[in-house]
Amino acid sequence: DKTTGKKFGKSEGNAVWLDAQKTTPYAFYQFWLNVTDDNVIDYLKIFTLLSLEEIATLEAEHAVAPHERRAQKVLAQKVTEIVHGEAVAESVISVSEILFGEGDVTNLDTEGKKVLLENAPTYKVSQGLLIVDVLVESGLATSKREARTFIESGAVVLAGKKVTDLEMVVQTENFVNGISLLKRGKKNYVVLEM
Repeated sequence: DKTTGKKFGKSEGNAVWLDAQKTTPYAFYQFWLNVTDDNVIDYLKIFTLLSLEEIATLEAEHAVAPHERRAQKVLAQKVTEIVHGEAVAESVISVSEILFGEGDVTNLDTEGKKVLLENAPTYKVSQGLLIVDVLVESGLATSKREARTFIESGAVVLAGKKVTDLEMVVQTENFVNGISLLKRGKKNYVVLEM
């Protein structure tokens, strides 16, 4: 690793395993997605089967817009496809987009749902609970007062829709195939299971 000067491995505590039992395909994908800008082009050359021309194109795109992390996305996708297959790679990409982007749980297949439930924090709910209580009980808010503040500031999204009503009740129409995604801000989320 050019950034830290450390090697990959068990002794450094940063081992990534090819065995899905030791590193889940989702964690494997996330590992490659989080590669630093300094390392991504070298890793594309070493760990993928892309041609040097394709890598040069990615390098140019990355130089213009590094914030889009296109090179990291291609690296993560290609390496995950090589190790775990295309179908698994597609599932973990879908789950990643749901958790960290604008993905939608309605598009998940059975494998994607399984990956989501294995890798994201989950909370079981029943119909009729107030959204304020769900925020507190799931750990997305520390108190009902804080939960109300999050809702009032527009930071809470359930099933892709911004929550604006403090008296909102969780209902089955908020769920697809028994799951829904509750987000607070961009990086805090929990998968709700009914």
